[in-house]
Amino acid sequence: EDIKQNINFIKSRLVHELEKPLWNEGYIIKLINVRSLYSGLLLLGTKEEIKKATDIIEETLITYQQIPFQKFLDQIFASLAIGYFSLKQYEKVAECYKSYKKSTNGNSVNEENDITICAYYYASQWITTERKQYAEKLYNTFESTEEKENLKHVGVLIKNIMAYYNVPFLKK
Repeated sequence: EDIKQNINFIKSRLVHELEKPLWNEGYIIKLINVRSLYSGLLLLGTKEEIKKATDIIEETLITYQQIPFQKFLDQIFASLAIGYFSLKQYEKVAECYKSYKKSTNGNSVNEENDITICAYYYASQWITTERKQYAEKLYNTFESTEEKENLKHVGVLIKNIMAYYNVPFLKK
């Protein structure tokens, strides 16, 4: 309950900060970062909040597409993929994945976000098609987290997704 209260407090503070006119005075990159943070917190909420988060992220990507913010792209696309997946909009997860790959030219800034985006994409493809290739790719993505201590929590996430959606744990 304390965590929920803290998250709600931070969300309300961010809404207040986002309403300030100072963002138009040359702070666009910081605005993008604050919008991304706010959206990330919304992803922890209700279905309506998750929808709001995806709307904000989509709007950010469109409105500021001419602004170079490559350092945040993988974070933004990861949040978008998680939002779409949570809303069971699996076709949008696929669109998000393709846009991410095109936007980053295969050069992700953060390996954790890259793996997360791939995992949600492969999981959504498994859910919609049940093709063995996506189960294999998802399992391989899981295995790629096993070698690195800083990615163990992403491995747990992938393992939980695989268990929840009955994705077969395939071994070569």
